[in-house]
Amino acid sequence: MVNLKLIAKLTDIYGNPLSGKEIIFYYSLDGTNYAEITRSLTDPNGEATATYTYTGFGTIWFKAVFLGDPDYEGSEAVVKYELPFIQMIMNILGMLWNIFMMLLPLILAILFIFILIKAFTE
Repeated sequence: MVNLKLIAKLTDIYGNPLSGKEIIFYYSLDGTNYAEITRSLTDPNGEATATYTYTGFGTIWFKAVFLGDPDYEGSEAVVKYELPFIQMIMNILGMLWNIFMMLLPLILAILFIFILIKAFTE
């Protein structure tokens, strides 16, 4: 699992920050189909932030979208994040551990039944 902080900066054509503008943050696992993460307003520096916890592995894309308003045209930016190899391994091990912990009660129950059967058949 990796916690990512996403920051989008919105400026006018002269580079002046735009505050109080809504930015929509999205993520995609294939770079084509996007799902909304959250919406955030830009601060006085023109920055909007979001956080995303990525529990998968491989590449993920993020998109920040300003839909526009009566004063400014809309815009968007896309970035691609490559999960470091070691983090991919940690995520896979974490998923395997979660599966093991879900199956542990079943494994213990089966083991207990075998112990009971053995005790009563001797």
